[in-house]
Amino acid sequence: MITNDDRQTIEGIVKEFISKKWSFTAYTITEEARKKGVTAYHSEAKQIVHDMFDDGEMLDYSRKTEDIGAAVKPFRYYHDDSATTAPADNTATDATVNALDDLDDDEDQLAVSSDPIADNQQSS
Repeated sequence: MITNDDRQTIEGIVKEFISKKWSFTAYTITEEARKKGVTAYHSEAKQIVHDMFDDGEMLDYSRKTEDIGAAVKPFRYYHDDSATTAPADNTATDATVNALDDLDDDEDQLAVSSDPIADNQQSS
């Protein structure tokens, strides 16, 4: 079960990305949360991101599924008028992690291969 502190950290990361008008996937948020010490499973972080969107906490944001060549098509959240985006290569890990979540939540600890915050700052 996710802790209140972990939930607040995840929500804070989503709000930070939104304030910068960056696009992201739930796995992008999971990666950032883990860098901040969050131990929640990706499936828990993903649900928080989906809930924030469903609850209207992402004003001016839309989402679309992306075909990344896997069975699972992750949502990419993006600012409707934004040209500032997180690197698309982050989505390659979404399907892998989502599939692992379906098999066993204990095995969703994958290596982080990029830094979306640094990547976004370089593209600004």
